[in-house]
Amino acid sequence: MHGALHVPEIRYAICAEMDSRGGLSKLSRVSRDWYDAANIRLWEHLDSLLPLLCLLPADSWEMAASEASSPRRVFTLTRPLTPLDWAPVLKRSILVKALRERIDGTPPGIGVEALETMCRSPPPFTLLPHLQDLSFPTKGYGTHSAFYFQLISPSLRVLQVHGSWPDGISVMRVAD
Repeated sequence: MHGALHVPEIRYAICAEMDSRGGLSKLSRVSRDWYDAANIRLWEHLDSLLPLLCLLPADSWEMAASEASSPRRVFTLTRPLTPLDWAPVLKRSILVKALRERIDGTPPGIGVEALETMCRSPPPFTLLPHLQDLSFPTKGYGTHSAFYFQLISPSLRVLQVHGSWPDGISVMRVAD
């Protein structure tokens, strides 16, 4: 490897110029040096919580059919989560700065029961401590969009709720 590529700032700059998530993923597997630089960029902006939730232990979740007649699959939990289950999620969640769920009418890829369970027993830490930009639809989530309000941290600068404001969520509590 060329000597200039040993400088972390240059590796980060190269990763920042890449516009392909697939390319960043491949670059993260080149070496330990590139792993760090590419993963920072790879996890910085997400369009779904699914990549993070899939880091939970394999025996705790599955992608199940959403309806008998639908080929679409949704994330569901297969057992209660423990604080230890969230450890691999934290490794990547601290890198997330923007979460912009799709608002194009595509139904959510997370099962309502999974959202309910995560609302009742959230992770033992702020899931996205460096989140600055949060955007999500309420259509399809109903009252379960409350889970997204658990993602709000002091670093949040932009909050976009597409659809009706969820019942039971105080605007003043969110503003604090």
